[in-house]
Amino acid sequence: METSLKFQRISILVFALLGIVVGYLSLYFSRFWYALGLALAVALLLGVVTKKLGKADKKTLGPNLAVFFLIWLLSWVLFFNLVPLPGKLF
Repeated sequence: METSLKFQRISILVFALLGIVVGYLSLYFSRFWYALGLALAVALLLGVVTKKLGKADKKTLGPNLAVFFLIWLLSWVLFFNLVPLPGKLF
């Protein structure tokens, strides 16, 4: 398997898993804008980390971020409706 294809597969998996984790962490914020800010901060951090690895370009970073935000929104809504609300931070 090509190394770039292997990197793309691992990268999309990492973005999806972190989208689920950030979706769960978004439950701790009482406002949508705070949760969105958390997701944007994590997405920027992921973008910087993948650029530092030197294998990311616009062709791979765009779809990865789209997967991250879609998975984040889906998991946040799912957790918000299924999990009892924890204590709020803000």
